Amino acid sequence: MKKRYLIISAALIATCGLLIPGCGKNDAIAEEPAQQTETADDEKNTETEEEPSVSEIDSEEKTEDREGVNSEPQTPVEEETSSRSVTVYYVDDLSGVVVGKAAEITDEYDIWNALKENGILTDECELNSIRINDDQTMDLDFNHATADRINSMGTTGETEIIGCIVNTYLDAYDCSGIRLLEEGKDFVSSHGAVFDKYPGRIEFK
Repeated sequence: MKKRYLIISAALIATCGLLIPGCGKNDAIAEEPAQQTETADDEKNTETEEEPSVSEIDSEEKTEDREGVNSEPQTPVEEETSSRSVTVYYVDDLSGVVVGKAAEITDEYDIWNALKENGILTDECELNSIRINDDQTMDLDFNHATADRINSMGTTGETEIIGCIVNTYLDAYDCSGIRLLEEGKDFVSSHGAVFDKYPGRIEFK
């Protein structure tokens, strides 16, 4: 009886010895797919976090488009300047007397150019500036070439040129008196005339 018990016990021990390694091996095999699954899930999550969504891409493209539009150079809007008609005085070649005619101008330089076109001034004559004062008088400054043009004439010619300049600008700006300057200093003609007291229109005989 005792011998039979020993044989049965030995058989049980042998059986357990075979089963235990097998169980451990199966557990290891079962764990490997789980680990592989977790690794694959981690990789998917990483890819999902790194890849921008479609909405983010669209938002970035729209932002770039707006920046591109804003970065384009803006063309300044030019202000429209209205023209007006003034009377330009000049010496008529046929009659030799001072007459006036209408001219369309937009600023004081157009008036100066009209005096050139009608023979009162030469191409070298330039207008430096004009200033309208609060008392409806004006200061008109011209270059040395204009002074030379005036002083090259005799008494009559000098009076005619000065009179055409003075009367044209006084009428154009509705002023009562004018001061003539040569490069910022009071103009003195070759015959000693000084226009520093804001004289008015010049009348021709």
